[in-house]
Amino acid sequence: MCDVFCAVRKNKNIGSRWPGSEEEEVMGKSKKQGKGKCKGQQDQKGKKGKRRKLVLCHHPLALDKLGRIRDKTVSSREKIMLADDLSVLLAYEVFRDLETEGYVIDTPIERGEVRKVSEMVNLIPVLRAGQALVPGMRRMLSDRTCVGYVGYSRDETTLKPHGYCMKLPRRLDGRCVVLETMLATGGTAVAVCKALKKRGAKRIQFVVFIAAPDGIRKLHKKCPYVDIVVVEVDDGLTKEGFIRGIGAGDVGDELFNTHV
Repeated sequence: MCDVFCAVRKNKNIGSRWPGSEEEEVMGKSKKQGKGKCKGQQDQKGKKGKRRKLVLCHHPLALDKLGRIRDKTVSSREKIMLADDLSVLLAYEVFRDLETEGYVIDTPIERGEVRKVSEMVNLIPVLRAGQALVPGMRRMLSDRTCVGYVGYSRDETTLKPHGYCMKLPRRLDGRCVVLETMLATGGTAVAVCKALKKRGAKRIQFVVFIAAPDGIRKLHKKCPYVDIVVVEVDDGLTKEGFIRGIGAGDVGDELFNTHV
């Protein structure tokens, strides 16, 4: 896995989804090997043979939005709008396999069948920063969403997460999409996903702007049933547990202007 991360970090122009593109090669999937898979996805198997999936959303527009979120000269007001835009772009990757059903309408020309989303989705933002992804995701899903909240803070000495708030939808047996901006050490991600699994979640996706290899490895090891969707994977972590290799600081502070 580490080789994959290194290759991704070295090549900043990965973003093409055409057959034979460099992204396809970096993710370790040739056209034959990846039959039936979306390019940019990496399937791995743990010791028990469980499938683990990592999806890199390297769309040029996504990279542009994230680059401006990283920029310390960009205002908090603009960053919250950029995060909203980025959540919409991520929605295309996260929900590419949503279930749909047909229904009949009358167009100006004739009557015909069209399709609509039939699957209910549970959006679970992690407080605080994860809230920034909710409006864009909800706009894309219309009324096919339930929104819950989980709150975790990290002990800056031990780097261990501490839960302080949890309000979840009554039913979690459908798709649960955890929304966060950073996946650093992976402690909070593991705690949230385990809590959802314990409460009956059948499918969990963890959606994040930036991730560190350490966090991805930990989440896949502790929660092999979780799919991760991320825009960029940085180099690693500082001793304080922040993502390094460009990084973005505390994105929650940057988005909500509490760093001043």
